[in-house]
Amino acid sequence: MIDMPYSVFTETIKNASLMNRLFTGFVPGMFRGLEGCETVTSLVVKELAGDVLAVGACRDGKVRAWSCTRLQCILAHDTLENTAEAGRKLNPGAQRHQIRSCGQGEDTILGVFLNFTEKHLLIIYQPTVNLGQIALSHMKTLYPPQIYRRSVDFSSLAERGMWRLQEEVEAALRDQVEARLSANLSDEEITQITLEAWATFYSHTLQYQQVGHKPVGIVGVGSDWLVGVVRKQVVSWVRPMDALEVVALGPVDTLSAASLDGVLSEDAVVSAAVVALAKPLHLVREAIPLEVASAFTLDLHHLQPPDQVAASITASLLADSAKLSSDLGKKLASVSGLVAGLRAYLHALQLDMGMPDALTLENGIKSSGSLSGALSGRAGAAIIGAVVAQVAKVRLELCRDLLLLQQVALHLGHKCRLTPDAAAQLRSTLLPKTALLTQAYFALLHVSTAAAIQPSQATLEAGKRQLAALSLGSCPGMVHALPSAGRPATVLEQFFMSSGGDQSRALVGPSLDDTGSGHPSGGWAQLLMPLAMTVAQLAWPISRCLILVEWLVWGGQHGTVQEYVRLLQPWCEWNSCSRKFLLGVALLNQGEAIKAARLLLSALEGVITEDFLGVKVAGGGPETPPDQLRVMYCLRVIRLLEQSGQPALALQVAQEGVAMASSDHPSMSALYSVVFKHHLELHHHDEAFTALLACPDQHRRRNCLRQLIVSLHDRKCLTTLVGYQYGSLESDVITILENRARSADILVNNYYDLLYAFHISKHNYKKAAYVMYECALRLNVEGVGENGLRQQAKCYLACLNCLRHIPPEQAWIVKPLPRSAEDGIDNNESRMIDGTSPKRSSDGVSVAPPLTRRQAQVKVLELTHIEREYELVHARLKMVKTQPDIPSSGGPLSAADTISLLTHGRLFREAVRLARLFEHPVTPVLKGLAHACLHPLVPRSSVCNSQEENGIIKSIESEGWWTLLKELLEEEERANQSVLHHAVVSVLLQHTASLPAWLVNSYKTRNCGELLQLYVTHGLLEEAVKTATLYIDGVLGHGTKQVGLRTALHAAAPPVWLPYTALDKLLLELREVQQNKLFSKLSAHLHYRLKVYRQELEQVSQSRVILLQE
Repeated sequence: MIDMPYSVFTETIKNASLMNRLFTGFVPGMFRGLEGCETVTSLVVKELAGDVLAVGACRDGKVRAWSCTRLQCILAHDTLENTAEAGRKLNPGAQRHQIRSCGQGEDTILGVFLNFTEKHLLIIYQPTVNLGQIALSHMKTLYPPQIYRRSVDFSSLAERGMWRLQEEVEAALRDQVEARLSANLSDEEITQITLEAWATFYSHTLQYQQVGHKPVGIVGVGSDWLVGVVRKQVVSWVRPMDALEVVALGPVDTLSAASLDGVLSEDAVVSAAVVALAKPLHLVREAIPLEVASAFTLDLHHLQPPDQVAASITASLLADSAKLSSDLGKKLASVSGLVAGLRAYLHALQLDMGMPDALTLENGIKSSGSLSGALSGRAGAAIIGAVVAQVAKVRLELCRDLLLLQQVALHLGHKCRLTPDAAAQLRSTLLPKTALLTQAYFALLHVSTAAAIQPSQATLEAGKRQLAALSLGSCPGMVHALPSAGRPATVLEQFFMSSGGDQSRALVGPSLDDTGSGHPSGGWAQLLMPLAMTVAQLAWPISRCLILVEWLVWGGQHGTVQEYVRLLQPWCEWNSCSRKFLLGVALLNQGEAIKAARLLLSALEGVITEDFLGVKVAGGGPETPPDQLRVMYCLRVIRLLEQSGQPALALQVAQEGVAMASSDHPSMSALYSVVFKHHLELHHHDEAFTALLACPDQHRRRNCLRQLIVSLHDRKCLTTLVGYQYGSLESDVITILENRARSADILVNNYYDLLYAFHISKHNYKKAAYVMYECALRLNVEGVGENGLRQQAKCYLACLNCLRHIPPEQAWIVKPLPRSAEDGIDNNESRMIDGTSPKRSSDGVSVAPPLTRRQAQVKVLELTHIEREYELVHARLKMVKTQPDIPSSGGPLSAADTISLLTHGRLFREAVRLARLFEHPVTPVLKGLAHACLHPLVPRSSVCNSQEENGIIKSIESEGWWTLLKELLEEEERANQSVLHHAVVSVLLQHTASLPAWLVNSYKTRNCGELLQLYVTHGLLEEAVKTATLYIDGVLGHGTKQVGLRTALHAAAPPVWLPYTALDKLLLELREVQQNKLFSKLSAHLHYRLKVYRQELEQVSQSRVILLQE
């Protein structure tokens, strides 16, 4: 493929190792633990051995080289191997590693600067080629302060940071001093050696400075009127001077009124007075010693009134030099129109031109056409910053000289022909105005010379969050360019490189567009001064413009904000409250939260008068009432403090807002919500509850109530929660607690206990019972283990206890039940009955199926129902205690299931009690008990002590089961019934066990014929014959009571019953075994007793007939 001219294409370079490529391709860096280690921080491209190489310094301290033709990594060299730090793991510093090259081909030299947090190194390499392989030949390794020798370019020092340079200089001087020390030196000699070392260092530094600033040439660009003085280290640019600089710095002899006509004043007389005043001003400046000028500046820094300081200096100067007093008197006396000339100076010194509100852009920053990129780089910003600093310094000195000159005029009085009216004007108007301008230019000079800091990313992100909290959006103070790591930049330079430059170009653009092309005709010379003066106007304190202070705050220059506001606070009445607000934000970012809150509250008074607070911060409008503006401001400040993690201070501001707002204010609910929120966060529960009750908005009040309940429950302050008097909110409390109880995990947060306690405190026992019953139902499904059963039992007991505290006729609760399919007609059936198609209307249009509403079904639960459910849980709890292997969870169990489990667990007494309670048959229980009698759980240690007789294991446990079986049969078998006996005997006979005598006797007295039937059925012919014989004897009158008969066979007695069916079966069975002598003998005996019975029956029958005939 042939590349087109000026086309751009990209290729992906690869690692040399295939496995490394696979590893880095399939495994993310965060799992490899090498995230970003191979990132190239600096790159140079060199041609070597016929190949183009890209050589880069990487974050891990290695130098890697890639072939641009093969697109492969051909070199990976660890630079630490050539240092004393080999084998150590060093962390990359804030600045990146750098690599630079010089020379061509085989003479190429590579310099690698390694920046680690622990130390810095400079390593020199020479790349070599051997058999087609690239290698780095180590030449030298330099350590600080060896890196910074005289042969090194000092312009790179700024990249290291001045503070680090200071450390390295001190270390180097310390080494020099220690090299000259010996053991016999005194303290004075050591001090002298130290002073000599520092003096030598200062001398060398001064020499470098002088040599570096020596001019070596002049460069000029005619089309742009650009002139620069080239020096060894820097380039000085020549700029035009404004009129005030001409007056203050120019030669007095060449200054004429004609040259200043129309510049400082339109009046020729005033211009002449201005020129005349230039001479005494120069005389005053020349008379001020350097230390006095420095003291004046220091006094301004300490916020001393400039006019008082000037009065003191004037008195000292006049007292020390009579000649100066005489000369100044003569020159002032020769000035015609002293007051007018001073007014002209002061008017020219006003950067706002007497209109403080004219320096703001109402519609924001607009495009400035061709000026959009003018002087927008670092060099351009440095030039603009230097011009503003020069202008501020010159004008500050001029203001100082004007102050001194006015004080001189007042001191000399009649000597300078000062009239009383002129003196009064000086004292009342001109001196205060001059002092005001002096303080303003001192603040401007401070801003234009203060060094900017490089804020951290966290600081900038915090600023963005604060802007969002204040709803300021993209504030014009946001930083577009951060301070560089090179030459230290001033605050004003960085301001110009961000929003300040955009706004200044937008303001200057229309005034310079004299050709209609959007480009100044005079070039650079015409653009520089207007642009610089506009920047100075944007930073001018005497105006409504706050763009500089905003940029300082959101740009992370918090220290500069504090100093700037401190310099303006005593005298500057413009934007005083807005500056307090912005200073509060800066202090908040510096951790001074209490001071910040105090300032933010004190700025509240400016919401009405200052647009920044009322419109931008509070979000109000021209028609917004003052009270509403204050409340809106408080809400924004509260949001700011909340975002900064200061709930106590946000609470303080909210309380101030509540105190100043009227009770019917629309934002009162929001303030009370904030007061509630932060009182609750600070665990001030009573105060939070009071704020909740005071909140007028019902929706907010309900939300606050929900937060209060949840917080108090989580903090275990249940007594406090239940003890509050909620009044009309009581129904809301119950609703919230019910919703929380039903939605929360009952095993983690049991709100039912709290709801139960709340109802008990209100003596609402029926609702308390309902709550406990609902909790028991949930525990029946969600409870786990023995603990869940215990909680469930407690809930039932609490429910029963509550119902017993109310009258019996009201002791019931309602239990919602799910709708069953059998309770009514389903939707399809109802639609068919209505004659409507389930899918289409009568017109054939498809419609959604109508939803039928059914009334919720309920079930009334009385004490007996709840007691039964409690007994089921109680029984399960017993099972868990005695039988740990039985599952204790898995959902609710019916009574039948519980009885079955109790029987399986051999809790027969409890099973019988439940069967009796739920009116279930006890037959299965007794069958299980009979089985337990036959198969007791005999431990291995007791096997030797147990005996087996007739299929029954004789042991202590079995004796207990037989005793229990006897007791339960006697208790549970109803009179004249044998159902339980039949069940028990059937089980015993099925297991071929012999029946105990008490059971046989009991069964005979209840239903001997049934026992005979069981004997026959199970093939126990001998026992059957004995039972049949006993029964026949009872019928005949021998042992009648033993077989359960009331009377025997008598003519006067009621008829008696004989089990013929059982006897027939017994006789048939005996006939089948006639060959056995025993059974043959039993058969003969049974036939004999039947024969006797028949004979007796015939006699009784005849006697009965005769008796009836009589």
